[in-house]
Amino acid sequence: MPFPLKRVAVIGAGPSGLSAAPIPEKLPSVNPSEPEDPSTRTGLYNSLDSNVGALAMAFTYAPFPVENTAHSVTRYGRDNPTRPWQTVARRASWRRDQDYWWQERFDAVIAASGHYTLANIPPIEGLAETARELPHKFEHSKAFRSKVIVVGGSVSASDLVDDLHSIVQGPLILSQRGFNEILEKVWNLPNVIRKPQIKRVSPFGGGLIEFADGSITRDFDKVIFATGYKLSYAFLPGNPVTEQNRLDGFYQHIFKIGDPTLAVVGQIKAAISFRVYEYQAIAVARFFAGRSRPLPGIHEQHDWEGKRLEYKGPTNKFHEIKPDLAEYFNWLRDFAGPPAEGTEAYELPKWQDEWGVLGFKILELKDKYWESIGGTGRVLGEIVKAKL
Repeated sequence: MPFPLKRVAVIGAGPSGLSAAPIPEKLPSVNPSEPEDPSTRTGLYNSLDSNVGALAMAFTYAPFPVENTAHSVTRYGRDNPTRPWQTVARRASWRRDQDYWWQERFDAVIAASGHYTLANIPPIEGLAETARELPHKFEHSKAFRSKVIVVGGSVSASDLVDDLHSIVQGPLILSQRGFNEILEKVWNLPNVIRKPQIKRVSPFGGGLIEFADGSITRDFDKVIFATGYKLSYAFLPGNPVTEQNRLDGFYQHIFKIGDPTLAVVGQIKAAISFRVYEYQAIAVARFFAGRSRPLPGIHEQHDWEGKRLEYKGPTNKFHEIKPDLAEYFNWLRDFAGPPAEGTEAYELPKWQDEWGVLGFKILELKDKYWESIGGTGRVLGEIVKAKL
């Protein structure tokens, strides 16, 4: 493979894409005058703040602006480590009812499209039929009551429970197959009833839900799925996403085994976003420039994947970096190597243990707030210490 590679395409313009190919600081905001199309709705909602502390989440070269929402200041105090999200977009110049296709050739491709696009709806008996007959009763948290059932056990579900538990009529029903124990106090807020996973749903009598324990709920107004996302790289040859939601055949979650001119940035979890995307992107950039350390042989790359399957399993937890944060960040740093002399490039810092602590600051503030309004659970510090 001739180095340096001259033409590289970056797919994606979120934090991973920004890491791989910096874009102008400001793009024109869009305020559509047309009615909202639910199919194009994003996962953003009014009370959404970052859930990783800003000092750890920011790129090493560009700290986030110090800005807090009124919502976060009320709950967590001034100068708290949350940061608000804002959607920025550029409207396409061609007609919306037409596709415009063209072809270009590149030396390499970086897929940095993220993994928070395709909603993951669990396979529940009767769900498809009931949703067709009663479409107004089912939503994913990507969209956004009355008698509400929230399905999920991680960050999005915790935000929904936090927002809804005190305003719904009757108890807020929370259905979980499993849950993030760090968020334990929000699951145990007043007016929240916890149920096991949903066994089946039926449109009979205006809607019926049966849970795994045999209990039944009727006359509900909304079911909101906060059940995460499916990986989607359908534009890549061979669609490398497995049925168990894992990206198959990419060394260190980045380089396509056998063809490293195809790289992915951002396909990892529990690894201190966005900072880890920066490390991945710089590792890819210096590899494409011919200045990184060489990749190991294909046999060794396959061996890495096999050992990781034994360690993390075949689901998307394969891409979960914790608790090996120091090992992964430092591997990326060592692989990328030093910057080119006489350029504005910089050397990636070594992993610092305080990053993990800073990353949990927001969760500590949320935990304190939930406890103040009646949430119960174990001492967060003990759980965080075990995670780190």
